[in-house]
Amino acid sequence: MDSAHFPGRGKERLTRWLLLACLVAAPAGAAEISPAAPADAQFGTWVRMMKGELLGPFLGVRWFCADGTIQPPREYGCREHGNSGRQSGQRDARTEAMRAAGIPLANVLSELTPESALDDDARLLKAVLVEQFLIGIDDGWILRRARYVRGTFQAEDEALAARRILLELARDPRVTGPHYTLLREAVRLLPRPIAAGSFREVRALADELGQRDADFVDLRNL
Repeated sequence: MDSAHFPGRGKERLTRWLLLACLVAAPAGAAEISPAAPADAQFGTWVRMMKGELLGPFLGVRWFCADGTIQPPREYGCREHGNSGRQSGQRDARTEAMRAAGIPLANVLSELTPESALDDDARLLKAVLVEQFLIGIDDGWILRRARYVRGTFQAEDEALAARRILLELARDPRVTGPHYTLLREAVRLLPRPIAAGSFREVRALADELGQRDADFVDLRNL
């Protein structure tokens, strides 16, 4: 994810993102790392808290409907609000504060378009890849528990959005030829489609077990 592939102000932002990632990925007993800015100390504390919390960076699971409203996580939650939308985790106030400060974490791919992910020197896509890397090497990172809560991410929607982003990235002349590191890392780190038949079968079996044993519902949602 060399920012030289997309030179510009994205380089400064990505550098700060990476510095913060080093800070918050350190184990609790590690030597203190001086933050780049006073706010980063608070950010680091928040991230460590998110690792241990059931919902991590999220306030809860919500429907984000076509008419712009946010609805509770009920069946067909957007039926009366444009009749279409997506379900995912809603970021909490801490996460939104960090994003407003230029640290785009807790990314939900299904809310992105290829244009938004690749705009501004592909800054957002680079942040997504850094986050995916941290999730992979740090036992889920801020999603350590939240990734297992039903509804925080819809696997099919995430994979579909990733495919759209990759196809658009592959068309971008800035990453063809010898400078393809960003594309290569995106292919490596972004989620891939799950076999639809297997996914539906697992979900159906989990629902059936939940109906037979109410205690299994809590286990399924962990």
